[in-house]
Parts: sequence; structure tokens; C-alpha cells
Amino acid sequence: MRLGLIVVVVLILINGYFNVDESSKRSQYDEI
Repeated sequence: MRLGLIVVVVLILINGYFNVDESSKRSQYDEI
């Protein structure tokens, strides 16, 4: 089982999702 590898990939995807979410919020603040 490569459960550890799956966990790492999931964490990277979650981290990337939050990074995109934060950047989109910053761009919205810049527009205001």
C-alpha cells in the first residue's frame, strides 16, 4: 500500500487549492 504517497498528494492538492483561493481573494480586494 502506498497510503503515505496518497496522503502527500492529497495534502499538496489541498494546499494548492487554498493558495488559489487566497490569491483570488487578494485580487478582489485590489479591485475594490
